[in-house]
This record gives sequence, structure tokens and C-alpha cells, in this order.
Amino acid sequence: MEQEFETYKLKVNRLFEQPRFIILSQEKDMDERKKTEMTLNIIKAVVVRFIKTILIKNKNIKGEKNMKIRLNENEKVVKMVKEGLKKKNGYCPCRLEMNEDTKCMCKEFREQIADENFEGYCHCMLYYKSKD
Repeated sequence: MEQEFETYKLKVNRLFEQPRFIILSQEKDMDERKKTEMTLNIIKAVVVRFIKTILIKNKNIKGEKNMKIRLNENEKVVKMVKEGLKKKNGYCPCRLEMNEDTKCMCKEFREQIADENFEGYCHCMLYYKSKD
């Protein structure tokens, strides 16, 4: 997955290069240029994060052996959490704040996924990560 992710990341960088040059060349004020540059970098980072999340979910759907994440076995919990996600536009229904850290799959669970010693449910109990 990492190699596939790097390929997409490179494509995103190329995709942003020409519009970035055009937009920045039209900005006369240096402060406005910096703001525009920061905005473009933020958008690019969000796109890259989105691609990585999609790759993780696709691996889970394909059932590859090294993927250790699954939906909760309790269909009622899954249905309830998914309804909450729909009401909050994809943000964690268990959290008050709505920011990139609480967008499903939330930052907390992505960090837990990265921890090879973690086994358990995400905060909302929608996903389960097993060690094996």
C-alpha cells in the first residue's frame, strides 16, 4: 500500500503545480501570496490524507491478509454510528468538535492503527483493529 500511496502523492503534487504557479503569479502582494501558498498546501495535504484513507478502506474491503480492521460485528451499533456520521457530515458522532481530527476514520483511530500493539475498537465502536 505504501508504494501505491507514494504514487498517488506524486500525482497530487503534479496536479497542484501548474495551478499553484498561475495563482501565485497573479498575486502582487507578498502577504497574499503567502496566504494563498498556505491554503494550497493545506488543500494538498487534505487530498493526500483522503487518498491514504481510501487506500486503507479499499484494502479492508478487498480482505487482504495484512489488513486487520473490520466493522463492529454488532449491526445495530454499526447502523447507529453510520446514521450519526451521516447527520454530522462524516464527523465523529461521539465528539463535539468537528475538525479534520474528528473526521471518520478519526486521527485517534488512525494512530491506533499505526500502533502494532493496539487491539480494540475505535472511539465510536464502528471499527475494530486486531493484532493478528
